[in-house]
Formats: sequence, structure tokens, C-alpha cells
Amino acid sequence: MPSHRRAAREPSRTTEMKTAWAGRDDVLDSEEYALFCAGQLADPYPLLAWLRSNDPVHWSPTLDTWILTRYDDVLAGLLDKRFANDRISANMAALPPELQKSCAPLGEHVSNWLGFTDPPKHTRLRGLLRTTFSASLGEELAPRIGEIVDDLLESIAQDSRADLIVSFAFQLPARVICEILGVPGEHTKAFHRWSDDMAAFTGNLGPTLVEIAPRAMRSYVELEEFMGAMVAESNRCPAGDLMNHLAQAEAGGQLSRPELIGLSVFTLVAGHETTASLLANALSILLEDHALRTELERNPQLFPNAVEEFLRLEAPIQFSPRLCAEDLESRGQEIRRGDVVMLHLGAANRDPERFPEPDRIDLERENNRHLSFAWGPHFCLGAPLARAEAIVALPRFFERFPHARLTGEPLSWRQNMTMRSVEHLSVDLG
Repeated sequence: MPSHRRAAREPSRTTEMKTAWAGRDDVLDSEEYALFCAGQLADPYPLLAWLRSNDPVHWSPTLDTWILTRYDDVLAGLLDKRFANDRISANMAALPPELQKSCAPLGEHVSNWLGFTDPPKHTRLRGLLRTTFSASLGEELAPRIGEIVDDLLESIAQDSRADLIVSFAFQLPARVICEILGVPGEHTKAFHRWSDDMAAFTGNLGPTLVEIAPRAMRSYVELEEFMGAMVAESNRCPAGDLMNHLAQAEAGGQLSRPELIGLSVFTLVAGHETTASLLANALSILLEDHALRTELERNPQLFPNAVEEFLRLEAPIQFSPRLCAEDLESRGQEIRRGDVVMLHLGAANRDPERFPEPDRIDLERENNRHLSFAWGPHFCLGAPLARAEAIVALPRFFERFPHARLTGEPLSWRQNMTMRSVEHLSVDLG
């Protein structure tokens, strides 16, 4: 049997940059480091590899945070109760006083997102979602996912040079999560803008938040009004969807109205952002790597393995921030109570001590315990659904459009430190 080992895409500068990083001690003064801190570094992996080898517990004065890059350290951090998720205060503290005041409602709202809470609040809120986002949800929804995929592919077929980010990678998970919540599908365009703004605010650190926060605040105001109307409608006409489940929980005193709105918005954003990025990155890899695509066409049973490799190689969520709850030591560095710690999932996923030949796609990789869905108490509830959407969507796309190819326009990456995704994916469907 062939090895199914395929080289991952690497931008043309990667080898050059790896050489340039070797032996350097002026990382803080480098252009690449500055771009990384601004969320604008297209290929962060050579920099992350340098940090992983030379400064695995790195203090960034620009971001005012620690950056952990080794697999063992990141995994330990995800499981360590001393690393708290109730960290929205760190985002707010990065804003000037006038923005802290005007955006205070935004900070209060995000404090009710599941990913920004700790036990016992996190346990209570997660329990309200667990019945919907069960381990079997992906399998149960696979037929409906297939119907949505076929509908989208039919629409794409009408446009011979489609942007797959807009028409496919975003649309599929957005429609799926809207159906789960009970949100009418005609709102997906506004939802895309709201989600982008909120994800930018929660997914960045440092000075860029000054530009991002006002947009996120405007989107939050619109989202709160929209979600309030959805809750009212759900109370009038119960439909058995997640929104109605949460509304009943509010009526029963299990959560407050701010918690209900926060949990609903979090579900909308988290329920599609990771999957949209997964689909976008997987499509870009497959459209560029003809040999890998041919191998999967010959052996479609390997698509689940391929999805895990896509997740590992290009983690849709690059890092998970934590707030240190007490003084501790890590690899000789003193991390103090109140410090922000960036657990870099994308760097951990390419740690050669954990993954042999980490910069390559290996369709037969064993024990692929990547951290793209985090681990421990905050393991992504939507992981089975995200996997199912990718496993259904990717082979169907290439079955429908076997001659699809990139138009030759250079790939650009979303300017967001956390969300790793190509921004546009223009293709000629052939």
C-alpha cells in the first residue's frame, strides 16, 4: 500500500525564513514578529518553530502575554485549573479608557460566552448545550448536511468562477447552525458580518483591539436586538430547537437573560467559525495538491484521516488564551497571577517531538491527537459536527467539480491572530 504521505503547502518563503530564523536572537525586532503580533503574518509557522525550539515559554511585550508553543506545555495548560478562561478583562484592559467605557456592554456580553467562563458557571452553561451537541450529532445530521451541500453545489454550478469562501465554506456551517438554533436562514448575510466582528474582538490581543472594538460593539448591539426578538418568537411559537430549549431554561431559572443572549451568540459564532475555516483551508490544500486529491479520489475512505490532518496542519483556532490565576513556574519562567497566557494550538500541532514530520500531510498518521479542538473541560462541543460537515462536504465537492482549479490569484489569509483561514478562494470549476 502506498504511504499516502503528501507534502503540505508551504509558501515559497518558508524555507528561506527557516534558514533566516536559525540562530537569531533578535526575534523581537524582526518584521515577521511584528506582523505576527498584528495578526498579519501569512505563514507564522517558521516563527513559531523558532520560538518552540529557542524560547518555548516566550514573553511578548507587544502583546503583553506569554506564548507557549510546545505540545506538552500547551496540553498541560489546557488541563491546568490555574489557567482560567474568565479573561475578558484582559481584552478590555488593552483598550484606552474612553473605549473601555463605551465598549463595557460588549465586555459584559462576552463574559457570558461559554469559552470565557470557568466552573461552576461553565459547567452549568455547558450542560445546557450538551443535550443538543451530543457525540452523535454529526452522524445524526449527516443526511441533512448532504442535502445542504447538494443545494449549495447546485448554486455554485451557476457561477463558473466562484469564491468558495462566500458560496460554500461559510454557507454550509452557517445554515447548519442556524437550523439547530432555529434562526431563519435569510439572516445569514448580516450574521456573517456580526460574526466576523465578534470573532475579531475575541480573537485578537494587543494594540489591534483599538480598531476592532468599536466595530464589535456595533455588531453586539445589533445581535442583542436580533437575539432578543428570536427569544420572544421562540416563546410565542415553541419549535423544539436550541433557542426554545434555552428560552425554557431561562423561564425555569437555570440562566439569566444576559446568559441566554451570550450563549446564543457564542453558539452562532463558534458553531460556524471553526468549520468555515476548516473547509476553506481544506479546499485550498486540495486545490493546490493534485497528488493528494488524486489519492483521496482513489481511496475516499481516507477522507476522515485527511480531515484530521487538515485540522492539525492548519488549526482553525490558532491559540487559546488563558488568565493565570496564581503564580507558577514553566520551564524556568515565572508566570504571575493575572498574566495572560497564549496556549498556541497551531504551534503545538506542528511540534516534531509529538508529530513526526509535522509539516507534512500523512494520511496514515497514527494517534493524531491534535489540539485544534482544544482538550479537557473546554474541548469543543461542536467537534463531531464540524468533522461531519467536512467529511460530507469535501468529497461531494470534488465529485461534482472534478476539474476545479484555483484561478491563479495569490491566496490571502484572514487578518486575525486566532482564526486561521484563507480569505478568498476563487476557482474555475472547469
